[in-house]
Amino acid sequence: MNEFIKVLLSLSVSGALLLLLILGLKPLYKNKFSKRWQYYIWIVVALRFLLPFTPDNAIVGSLFEKFDTAAITNEIPTSPNVPVPADTGNNKAEPIQTNREINAAAMREPFNKFVCLFFIWSALALILFVRKITVYQGFIQYIKAGNKEVSDIKILNLLSDCEEKLNIKTRVELSRNSLIASPMLIGFFRPRIILPIGELEDRELSYIFVHELVHYKQRDMFYKWLIQIVVCVHWFNPFVYLLEKEVNKSCELSCDEKVISVLDDNARRKYGDTLIFFLKSNNLYKSSLASVTLTEGAEQLKERLGAIMDFKKKTKLIVIVSFMSAVLLSIGGFAIGAYAAPTITEENGRDLFKHIVLQENGVFYIFCNGADESNKPSASTTDGNIMFVLVRKDGYTSISGFSSLETLVEDVKNQCKFMVGQGTITEEEKDLVIETAATITSIPQNNDVGANKEIYSVLTHKAAIDEAPTEIQSWISECESSANDVYIKEYDGRYWIYTNAIGSHNDYGFKLSSENAGTCMIEITPIESESGTGYALLSTPARYICLSVKSGEYMTVIKK
Repeated sequence: MNEFIKVLLSLSVSGALLLLLILGLKPLYKNKFSKRWQYYIWIVVALRFLLPFTPDNAIVGSLFEKFDTAAITNEIPTSPNVPVPADTGNNKAEPIQTNREINAAAMREPFNKFVCLFFIWSALALILFVRKITVYQGFIQYIKAGNKEVSDIKILNLLSDCEEKLNIKTRVELSRNSLIASPMLIGFFRPRIILPIGELEDRELSYIFVHELVHYKQRDMFYKWLIQIVVCVHWFNPFVYLLEKEVNKSCELSCDEKVISVLDDNARRKYGDTLIFFLKSNNLYKSSLASVTLTEGAEQLKERLGAIMDFKKKTKLIVIVSFMSAVLLSIGGFAIGAYAAPTITEENGRDLFKHIVLQENGVFYIFCNGADESNKPSASTTDGNIMFVLVRKDGYTSISGFSSLETLVEDVKNQCKFMVGQGTITEEEKDLVIETAATITSIPQNNDVGANKEIYSVLTHKAAIDEAPTEIQSWISECESSANDVYIKEYDGRYWIYTNAIGSHNDYGFKLSSENAGTCMIEITPIESESGTGYALLSTPARYICLSVKSGEYMTVIKK
């Protein structure tokens, strides 16, 4: 629930930002770009409100991730058991440090809040949508009650001529209705033009028919209901109502522009007079959700008449500029982005991963196809070589004999290719082993990170404090002065992980779980040993968007 609410709010923010951007640019394009362009550009905003498509480093997405981290940090109560090391100026991401009890308490309260927010949002969104459907159905029933089919052959032929000019193949019905004062079009798939009672000249009828048929050809009813969906989803955002208003206004201006594009100056004046005539009396009952009418209201008439009289066909240059502007605004809307939920999912409070890698004494156990530690074979020895063991529920396969890190990936590829050919392992299992080998060899082998030291895990290796960089040694000193916990620091392109919570004189091993290159979880487990140091120090390439490290009851999460 919490991730859904974050995505929803981020879409609301990004949609509002794009809306404000287009409105802010309106003085530049209002009298230059076509009304049709100004009408359809709002679709970009509507889609930004609805579709959670986002680049990796989106503006709004990054903002929400920072707020997410800050919110969790602020909700964790201050405690002497939750120390936060001083900032040394080199951190690129703020760690979240807590023990299991505090973390559980901190996460439980937001979860309840998010569930409450979800039910409030969904209830009001549903009520608003049902109300709009009810209004639509009520208006349609109201109109049907007063409809009378037009049987005048002359009028029907005029309508047919207008359909032919606009290349409309669908048959459009025609009715008269004493309950309305202005012509309108209703129906999504079975369109019907409804005329008020009264005598109209052929010229006026042709203007009415063309206007309403343009509405049908532009699929304006579908467009209006797309905006209504945006309003229902983001009912809490005042900017969606501004979007609705702009779309309704632009709809009529776009339709007018299409109609007058083939008229001369005198005919445009006649068209304007027709608009004024039907505005003199208001409809007894009107719903913009159920119909598109010739006149929407007096407040728009001045702008519509001005646009009619000032109409000029756009030059090719303006058309090209408007097209490029639409492309740039679409790219801008995509770049604004939204919050993307982390790829790690949770079920019953446990992280789910595609596969898990466990190292013990230099052996890499790769659990796949739902296998776990209960399926792991007895301990193996490597004689200094690197060994991989694919563990399945019904058995395991060892892949060993690799002695050189420099040629490890190539050697693994060759042996796995042979084993696939023999049917010993599958293509998917081959990829897992190659991925594991590739990540091992990606660890820099230099004095700063413990050259010639044994590699202990797929994305992580063990290091000694006295061989760590000076900056890290100073940071560890600060951590040691605090209570037991797990600490993470980003330095020089790597995450350094330190914990003094594994028990006095204990050595340690650890299990690494990974779904993709963007997420990782490391679980540090103490191993009874008389020669242990009582602390753990690990280093891993800083390639993760989200890294979680757990040691006993303590857990730390860091997000970029």
